[in-house]
Amino acid sequence: MKSAQITFGGNDFVGFFVKTNDSYSLVPRGINKKNEKAIKEALGTELVKTTISNSDLLGIFSVINNNGMLLSPLSYSKEIKELKEIFDVVEIFNTDLVAIGNNIAANDKLAIISPLFSKEEEKFIQDVLNVETIKLTIAKHLTPGANMILTNKGALVNANLSEDEEEKLKEIGIKFFGGTLNYGTPYVGICGVANKNGYCTGISSTGIELNRIELIFAES
Repeated sequence: MKSAQITFGGNDFVGFFVKTNDSYSLVPRGINKKNEKAIKEALGTELVKTTISNSDLLGIFSVINNNGMLLSPLSYSKEIKELKEIFDVVEIFNTDLVAIGNNIAANDKLAIISPLFSKEEEKFIQDVLNVETIKLTIAKHLTPGANMILTNKGALVNANLSEDEEEKLKEIGIKFFGGTLNYGTPYVGICGVANKNGYCTGISSTGIELNRIELIFAES
């Protein structure tokens, strides 16, 4: 499985700045050539250089899978228009939980979402991403997107997952491991991104941490 360890101006939290599905990766407009090459090779995607809410925090303000894209209500009309020229399904998610990338972890069949979302918001997520949804905390946090990396192969989750949460994930049928990234950071969802082709994390992630990702996301 291909991989890359990168940093954005000394910031190891790759999940802040990158969002990916199996075909495209959202990256900041000012990305340097080294990172551009590393992400493209590791994830096997075309890169879409953009902003959301006029910021580089693409991982915080968006959620994508291979079925559709949700954008934070803070998105600007020009940004929305540009993304709609590339992606078939792009919808603004009008929610008070504007950091939607922190609050939703999605693959092509399932989204783990914050228990704070209303029933109407949950239905909107289901319709746009074409997924089933499960309201669940991860390590007692209300932000599953910040605390797990979820792909069609499985999930790397915050190592402090509770027994109840662990049982719930087992019931759902998700293959998962608890772990950390970026030298002991439990909030793995903001530390890295992954798709069917590979993964990217911060440069401070250790060999032991990367091995956990390989166990989950590499082809069996």
